[in-house]
Amino acid sequence: MTDVHNKATRSCNLNHILGKNTKPERLVRKFLFAERSRYIFECKNKNRMRLKSKNFECVKEDNSEEEDSRQWEVSKIVFDEFKKYLSSKNYKDELIERQLGYSSYFMMNYFFVYDDEMSILATDDTTIRTFLGNWYIRKNLSPNFKEMKEILSALFDFFEFICKKEFITVEQFEKIKQVCKDKDWFENRLKTYKTTDRNAFKEWIDEYNYDW
Repeated sequence: MTDVHNKATRSCNLNHILGKNTKPERLVRKFLFAERSRYIFECKNKNRMRLKSKNFECVKEDNSEEEDSRQWEVSKIVFDEFKKYLSSKNYKDELIERQLGYSSYFMMNYFFVYDDEMSILATDDTTIRTFLGNWYIRKNLSPNFKEMKEILSALFDFFEFICKKEFITVEQFEKIKQVCKDKDWFENRLKTYKTTDRNAFKEWIDEYNYDW
C-alpha cells in the first residue's frame, strides 16, 4: 500500500505512539523466544552493553596455565573491545597490535600477579610507577627507554578507553594520564638503576617496590 503521508507527517504520527508492551509486541517476543532468540529491550548505556566490571577483575587463584586460561576467558572481552576502540582512532594494524600487547602485558603479567588490588579498575598513578619504574626494569634482562615510552603510550590509550566506557572516573584517568606523560621520571629511573652504587641500590628498590 502506498504511503500517503510525507516524511514530516509520518514522523509526527510515530512520535505520538507511546504504548509499550502492546499485544503485537508480546506476540512477536513470544515467537522469538520460542525460536530461542534472546534480546535486550533497551540499553540505557550502550557503552557498557557488553563489558562488565567483572571482566576487569582477577579470578585466578594461582599462576598455573589452567588459571591463566581461566583468567583470559574472563578478560578477553576487554581487549576485544579495546581493539575496536583503537580501530576507531584510525590506528594502523601494527600500532593496534602493539597497544594490545603492552596493555595485556601490564594486566596479565603484572597486575594480576603482583598487585594487591583485585581489579584493574583500581589502577592509579602509583600502580604505573611501580609497574614500569620498578618491576619492568628489574624483570627485564635489557630494559630500554624506547620500550618504556611505548608502554606508556599503550597504557594511556588503555585507560582512556576504560574512562570513556565509564568504568573509571575522569579524575582517576587524569592522574594516570599525568604519569604517562612523565617520561623524564621513567628515564631517570632507568638511568639510576644502571648507575647507582651498592649503598644506594636498596633505596632505589624500596621506592615504588612491589610485593613478591
